[in-house]
Amino acid sequence: MKPSYPHAANIAFAEYANGGSAATPLVLQKPFSRGSVLINTTDPFADPLVNFGAYNNPVDLEIMLDIFKTWRKLLTLPSWKVLNPIEYDPGVNVTTDDDLKEYLRQSSTPTIAHPCCTAAMMPKRFGGVVDSNLKVYGVNGLSVVDASIMPIIPSTHLQSTVYAVAEKASGDSNQSITIYRSEQACIDSDFNENAQDDHLYNHLELDQSRYSLIQ
Repeated sequence: MKPSYPHAANIAFAEYANGGSAATPLVLQKPFSRGSVLINTTDPFADPLVNFGAYNNPVDLEIMLDIFKTWRKLLTLPSWKVLNPIEYDPGVNVTTDDDLKEYLRQSSTPTIAHPCCTAAMMPKRFGGVVDSNLKVYGVNGLSVVDASIMPIIPSTHLQSTVYAVAEKASGDSNQSITIYRSEQACIDSDFNENAQDDHLYNHLELDQSRYSLIQ
């Protein structure tokens, strides 16, 4: 989808996940809202407190409104009309911006299984957790090598990008790498070795993740 904002003319910010189902998920790929992940207990294997902060930034709601309106336009195209698409939710009678925004607030989910960006690679003064060598600020000998180091979610699925992060880490022979990861985001004994990528993605919900230290 081409955005209507000139400064973002070359950035993909929406995904229309069409497929064999009767529904079309509308995905905001570049949210500006920021949440938090906090320690909940002294047990390092316990679930963290996750606050997605969805729509904390009002710009996200405005962009989602544009995404939704564009989806409605797509349904009027000849290539769609032959399928006789019907809008069940929220329904064609919901037309005002205020009503549509309220629908989006009530119906949106805060994640679509792309957990990332909780330990961003950027300057510490801006809230960064790791430097350009993946080393955690203020902790000797500790690095993070996973999707959490991305400062902002890329306009793509995460797997190939995480491979690139791992290549960077493994290519630096001078680093002693200790990795924090999401247990459910790794292919280990819990997954069949022949599992497909989609099977892995189905297990990447951040609010179900647990984090462990791997030596």
